[in-house]
Amino acid sequence: MATEEKYAKCLTRDYLEAAGITDVTPDGKIYRYGEELTQRIMDEYYGVHFRYHGPVTLSTHRIMYAWYHRIIPSGMVVDHINENKLDNRLENLQLLTPSENLRKSRGVVGEVYVPCKLYQDRQILVDKIADTEEAIQTAKLNKVPIKDQKYLYSKVARIRNQLKFYDKYREDYLKYVEYLKENGAASSQAQMNKAFVQLVTANAEEE
Repeated sequence: MATEEKYAKCLTRDYLEAAGITDVTPDGKIYRYGEELTQRIMDEYYGVHFRYHGPVTLSTHRIMYAWYHRIIPSGMVVDHINENKLDNRLENLQLLTPSENLRKSRGVVGEVYVPCKLYQDRQILVDKIADTEEAIQTAKLNKVPIKDQKYLYSKVARIRNQLKFYDKYREDYLKYVEYLKENGAASSQAQMNKAFVQLVTANAEEE
């Protein structure tokens, strides 16, 4: 998450216009004084740099949302609905509280967090891989420098490893949960997830 997102500062269209932004297209192109700004990947997001009373760095998705909705209130986060952080189409952006954004990023079933990813649908991981691979192709088409594409390849590798873990332990995890329920030891889903992962990790270290 980019630094400006981390602190969720207020951003308004009035500020953008005062800073010289003259147009923002629905597909994410940004114009300042009539000229299109060059966008680079910064902390997983497209963003722009320019000077306005000093250096300014803003993420494209935040500019998009503020331009069309007039304001991003302080403390709110602009989220990519499909999890593709390079897809800045207006219809892919929504405003969330930091806690809502955290729950969405972790994955939630009802009100239960799923940090170990073994309770969610396998298709979620498959879709994340597809979205990230699509983002790689988009970056290539836009001639994004290789050094700025590296995190995308790292992300794909990380999710593929999660998928391998899921495929390896999903069945054992469901049996473990059933065992706990049958013996009256079942607690919250989050606690069962955590306990199972700790069990798997301990067994791996013994091997």
